[in-house]
Amino acid sequence: AYTEQLICNWVQAQAQKLQFSKLALAGGVFANVKLNQRLLALPEIDNIYVHPNMGDGGLATGAAYEVYSRLQNGLIPKLQPHVYLGTEINRETALAALEKSGLAYSEPDNLSYTVAKLLAAGKVVARAAGGKVVARAAGKMEYGPRALGNRTVMASCQDKAINQWLNEKFARTEFMPFAPVIIEEQAQAYFPDWREDHVAARFMTLTYDASAIAQKNIPAAVHVDNTARPQVIRRVDNPDYYDIINDYYQLTGVASVINTSFNMHEEPIVRTAEEAIQAFQAAQLDALILDSFLIEQASN
Repeated sequence: AYTEQLICNWVQAQAQKLQFSKLALAGGVFANVKLNQRLLALPEIDNIYVHPNMGDGGLATGAAYEVYSRLQNGLIPKLQPHVYLGTEINRETALAALEKSGLAYSEPDNLSYTVAKLLAAGKVVARAAGGKVVARAAGKMEYGPRALGNRTVMASCQDKAINQWLNEKFARTEFMPFAPVIIEEQAQAYFPDWREDHVAARFMTLTYDASAIAQKNIPAAVHVDNTARPQVIRRVDNPDYYDIINDYYQLTGVASVINTSFNMHEEPIVRTAEEAIQAFQAAQLDALILDSFLIEQASN
């Protein structure tokens, strides 16, 4: 709290002195999503941008852009609308890994609807009710520390029991809250302070106060202080991932699911198709999307 207040006071003083209202942030301290919410709420600040790789990687990127700008006579970098810049899992690499693993798989005609039905089973995620936990490893890996759909584990947010189940499966600590992904069209209903120009919300880099609807519909993704750290997904940025969430919304009336990184605790996020299969088996998840393929646990 002391660090948050110190930074807020400094930013407020600088904003008044220099007369700016838009703030770009990078550095490890801005992994504190509550701090970022407080900065956005300052009366002097209209909008913030948190570099998606907000740690040392973000500082290095900023330094590189600064030098490049000087060399190019003041060239101003443009906003990168997404962070899908890393290693790619495509149909060829997915199929090769599946054939090597010996796992049974299918290639559904309507993959997003098939997965949405798995997530929506029973409308709650409690295992007895039949809800499924589905990992997705497809396309290019995300740049930075956040899983934003391409190396992601999804589950219903409608039952708090999922938090304990996921923590046990991934050997994570109990206090680590899970975050939701929500389609852009419903974001303001769940998070009233969200605005369409809040680019930071596309990358899970700040929290919002949760509305009564959010507290009712996605309790597993709302923290004890009634905030949540959403990824607001636009279809233009990741159509296949968006379609899963939207199909889930059409089935359940809830426009959000849990999005947590696809990795075991203290392990890096999975990068390749082979790593995705290994993590899927280690965590004993219900299903895995590997590019266009779907793998389901035989016992489920």
